[in-house]
Amino acid sequence: MWTPPANVSETASLHNRASVFRDREDAGRQLASLLPEYRDSDALVLAIPAGGVPVAAALAAELRLPLNVLVVSKITLPWNSEAGYGAVAADGSYQINDALGIPISSDI
Repeated sequence: MWTPPANVSETASLHNRASVFRDREDAGRQLASLLPEYRDSDALVLAIPAGGVPVAAALAAELRLPLNVLVVSKITLPWNSEAGYGAVAADGSYQINDALGIPISSDI
């Protein structure tokens, strides 16, 4: 049987379910329940629009942490606009998922 790495939190009751969360806010609350050590800390919750904002807002509220939005643009795969292999931030910096092994030009 597969054992997750030490830095991965696994909840067996969520296995083999069609729906794990009621909605994005519920996902944020459930995530917060896994991170109690961050409550009232100096951590910052960063949300990625659009779907990540409701998750992050609920997370930040539950843990009483500040919330900010990180605006990025997904770099999509040419053959699948839903799948991304990187992201570009507003300042022009970018991150590529090199593990996918897709060569790209450095002239982004």
